[in-house]
Amino acid sequence: MIANYPYTSIVLCLGLLVYSWVTLRVGGARGKYKVAAPAMTGPVEFERAVRVQANTLEQLALFAPSLVLFAAAWGDSPAALIGALWPVGRVIYAVRYAAGANRSLGFGMGFIATVILLSGGLIGAIMAAVLQKKATGAGATIEIPMFEVFVEYLLGDHLSGLTFDPPEGPHYYP
Repeated sequence: MIANYPYTSIVLCLGLLVYSWVTLRVGGARGKYKVAAPAMTGPVEFERAVRVQANTLEQLALFAPSLVLFAAAWGDSPAALIGALWPVGRVIYAVRYAAGANRSLGFGMGFIATVILLSGGLIGAIMAAVLQKKATGAGATIEIPMFEVFVEYLLGDHLSGLTFDPPEGPHYYP
Protein backbone atom coordinates (compact mmCIF):
# COMPACT_ATOMS: atom_id res chain seq x y z
CA MET A 1 0.00 0.00 0.00
CA ILE A 2 2.75 2.44 0.88
CA ALA A 3 4.36 2.39 -2.58
CA ASN A 4 1.05 3.03 -4.35
CA TYR A 5 -0.46 5.37 -1.77
CA PRO A 6 2.39 7.26 -0.08
CA TYR A 7 0.42 10.42 0.76
CA THR A 8 -2.54 8.46 2.06
CA SER A 9 -0.15 6.41 4.20
CA ILE A 10 1.34 9.59 5.65
CA VAL A 11 -2.12 10.94 6.53
CA LEU A 12 -3.09 7.62 8.09
CA CYS A 13 0.09 7.66 10.19
CA LEU A 14 -0.61 11.26 11.21
CA GLY A 15 -4.08 10.21 12.36
CA LEU A 16 -2.58 7.40 14.43
CA LEU A 17 0.00 9.77 15.89
CA VAL A 18 -2.76 12.19 16.91
CA TYR A 19 -4.56 9.32 18.62
CA SER A 20 -1.34 8.35 20.41
CA TRP A 21 -0.91 11.96 21.52
CA VAL A 22 -4.41 12.25 23.00
CA THR A 23 -3.93 8.88 24.72
CA LEU A 24 -0.69 10.10 26.31
CA ARG A 25 -2.53 13.22 27.46
CA VAL A 26 -4.90 10.98 29.45
CA GLY A 27 -1.90 9.39 31.15
CA GLY A 28 -0.50 12.83 31.93
CA ALA A 29 -3.84 13.96 33.30
CA ARG A 30 -3.99 10.86 35.52
CA GLY A 31 -0.69 11.87 37.10
CA LYS A 32 -1.48 15.58 37.30
CA TYR A 33 -4.92 15.14 38.87
CA LYS A 34 -4.05 11.97 40.83
CA VAL A 35 -6.68 9.72 39.24
CA ALA A 36 -5.57 6.12 39.63
CA ALA A 37 -6.42 3.56 36.94
CA PRO A 38 -8.93 2.12 36.24
CA ALA A 39 -11.03 5.13 37.38
CA MET A 40 -12.50 7.14 34.51
CA THR A 41 -13.89 10.00 36.57
CA GLY A 42 -12.23 12.80 38.46
CA PRO A 43 -11.74 16.53 38.06
CA VAL A 44 -13.38 18.05 34.99
CA GLU A 45 -9.97 18.62 33.36
CA PHE A 46 -9.21 14.89 33.61
CA GLU A 47 -12.63 13.95 32.26
CA ARG A 48 -12.11 16.27 29.29
CA ALA A 49 -8.87 14.45 28.43
CA VAL A 50 -10.64 11.10 28.69
CA ARG A 51 -13.52 12.32 26.54
CA VAL A 52 -11.16 13.63 23.84
CA GLN A 53 -9.35 10.28 23.76
CA ALA A 54 -12.60 8.28 23.61
CA ASN A 55 -14.13 10.51 20.94
CA THR A 56 -10.94 10.37 18.86
CA LEU A 57 -10.98 6.58 19.01
CA GLU A 58 -14.65 6.53 17.98
CA GLN A 59 -13.90 8.80 15.02
CA LEU A 60 -10.72 6.90 14.09
CA ALA A 61 -12.76 3.72 13.62
CA LEU A 62 -14.68 5.47 10.82
CA PHE A 63 -11.87 7.61 9.43
CA ALA A 64 -9.17 4.99 8.81
CA PRO A 65 -11.15 2.54 6.63
CA SER A 66 -12.91 5.42 4.87
CA LEU A 67 -9.54 6.95 3.95
CA VAL A 68 -8.28 3.65 2.54
CA LEU A 69 -11.47 3.00 0.55
CA PHE A 70 -11.47 6.51 -0.89
CA ALA A 71 -7.81 6.19 -1.91
CA ALA A 72 -8.51 2.88 -3.64
CA ALA A 73 -11.41 4.42 -5.55
CA TRP A 74 -10.16 7.91 -6.39
CA GLY A 75 -6.40 7.91 -5.93
CA ASP A 76 -3.70 8.85 -3.49
CA SER A 77 -3.58 12.64 -3.71
CA PRO A 78 -7.32 13.35 -3.42
CA ALA A 79 -7.62 10.98 -0.45
CA ALA A 80 -4.62 12.56 1.29
CA LEU A 81 -5.85 16.12 0.71
CA ILE A 82 -9.29 15.42 2.13
CA GLY A 83 -7.95 13.06 4.80
CA ALA A 84 -5.46 15.64 6.09
CA LEU A 85 -8.40 17.58 7.52
CA TRP A 86 -9.00 14.80 10.05
CA PRO A 87 -5.76 14.93 12.09
CA VAL A 88 -5.73 18.73 11.95
CA GLY A 89 -9.34 18.84 13.10
CA ARG A 90 -8.64 16.38 15.91
CA VAL A 91 -5.76 18.51 17.24
CA ILE A 92 -7.96 21.61 17.19
CA TYR A 93 -10.72 19.62 18.90
CA ALA A 94 -8.37 18.32 21.61
CA VAL A 95 -6.79 21.67 22.41
CA ARG A 96 -10.09 23.54 22.50
CA TYR A 97 -11.88 20.86 24.51
CA ALA A 98 -9.07 20.80 27.10
CA ALA A 99 -9.36 24.58 27.42
CA GLY A 100 -13.12 24.38 27.89
CA ALA A 101 -13.67 26.31 24.65
CA ASN A 102 -16.04 25.58 21.76
CA ARG A 103 -14.77 22.50 19.94
CA SER A 104 -17.20 22.53 16.99
CA LEU A 105 -14.62 23.64 14.41
CA GLY A 106 -12.25 20.76 15.13
CA PHE A 107 -15.01 18.19 15.39
CA GLY A 108 -16.64 19.45 12.20
CA MET A 109 -13.39 19.35 10.20
CA GLY A 110 -12.79 15.71 11.10
CA PHE A 111 -16.38 14.63 10.73
CA ILE A 112 -16.88 16.28 7.34
CA ALA A 113 -13.64 14.75 6.06
CA THR A 114 -14.82 11.32 7.20
CA VAL A 115 -18.25 11.73 5.58
CA ILE A 116 -16.66 12.76 2.27
CA LEU A 117 -14.17 9.87 2.41
CA LEU A 118 -16.82 7.30 3.35
CA SER A 119 -19.26 8.54 0.70
CA GLY A 120 -16.53 8.59 -1.93
CA GLY A 121 -15.43 5.08 -0.99
CA LEU A 122 -19.00 3.79 -1.23
CA ILE A 123 -19.60 5.50 -4.58
CA GLY A 124 -16.29 4.12 -5.87
CA ALA A 125 -17.19 0.59 -4.76
CA ILE A 126 -20.63 0.79 -6.41
CA MET A 127 -19.08 2.13 -9.62
CA ALA A 128 -16.51 -0.69 -9.63
CA ALA A 129 -19.26 -3.29 -9.18
CA VAL A 130 -21.32 -1.79 -12.02
CA LEU A 131 -18.28 -1.67 -14.31
CA GLN A 132 -17.43 -5.29 -13.47
CA LYS A 133 -20.99 -6.34 -14.26
CA LYS A 134 -20.87 -4.45 -17.55
CA ALA A 135 -17.48 -5.85 -18.55
CA THR A 136 -17.99 -9.47 -17.53
CA GLY A 137 -21.75 -9.86 -17.47
CA ALA A 138 -21.45 -11.30 -14.00
CA GLY A 139 -21.95 -9.56 -10.73
CA ALA A 140 -19.83 -9.98 -7.66
CA THR A 141 -20.91 -12.27 -4.87
CA ILE A 142 -20.28 -11.68 -1.21
CA GLU A 143 -20.96 -14.59 1.08
CA ILE A 144 -21.53 -13.83 4.74
CA PRO A 145 -22.72 -16.67 6.94
CA MET A 146 -25.08 -14.30 8.77
CA PHE A 147 -27.11 -16.96 10.52
CA GLU A 148 -24.04 -18.72 11.88
CA VAL A 149 -22.38 -15.46 12.93
CA PHE A 150 -25.53 -14.25 14.67
CA VAL A 151 -26.11 -17.56 16.45
CA GLU A 152 -22.51 -17.73 17.66
CA TYR A 153 -22.63 -14.14 18.88
CA LEU A 154 -25.96 -14.52 20.62
CA LEU A 155 -25.51 -17.97 22.06
CA GLY A 156 -21.76 -18.14 22.54
CA ASP A 157 -21.17 -14.73 24.06
CA HIS A 158 -24.45 -13.65 25.55
CA LEU A 159 -25.33 -16.91 27.22
CA SER A 160 -21.80 -17.22 28.61
CA GLY A 161 -21.34 -20.84 27.68
CA LEU A 162 -24.67 -22.08 29.09
CA THR A 163 -25.55 -23.43 25.66
CA PHE A 164 -23.00 -26.16 26.21
CA ASP A 165 -23.96 -29.42 27.86
CA PRO A 166 -22.69 -29.48 30.54
CA PRO A 167 -22.46 -25.69 31.02
CA GLU A 168 -18.94 -24.26 31.05
CA GLY A 169 -19.60 -22.35 34.26
CA PRO A 170 -21.97 -19.91 35.96
CA HIS A 171 -24.22 -17.69 33.85
CA TYR A 172 -22.47 -14.43 34.74
CA TYR A 173 -19.09 -12.92 34.11
CA PRO A 174 -16.75 -13.45 37.09
